[in-house]
Amino acid sequence: MNKLLSILLCSILISACNQNRYDVIIRNALVVDGSGAVGYQADVGINADTIAIIGDLSKAVSTHVIDASGLVLAPGFIDTHSHHDRGMFDNADMIAL
Repeated sequence: MNKLLSILLCSILISACNQNRYDVIIRNALVVDGSGAVGYQADVGINADTIAIIGDLSKAVSTHVIDASGLVLAPGFIDTHSHHDRGMFDNADMIAL
């Protein structure tokens, strides 16, 4: 019985220790999630190729940390490609800068 209890306790402790460990942590990003809501500051924890958590990960650890301060983090379904320079062809007086 004591051996079983010891194994169970060790398993719980090991599991608890790994909860704040991620393969990659992206810190201080402005997260724009595509829902139409205002972007918000958050950290993102990634394990393998999956986003594991989004939130405050200030106490989490990782071997690879990316500082995204001043950067926007958006999912791939948001198309950031634009043609903002199309109006230049409509106005002959515009010059290239």
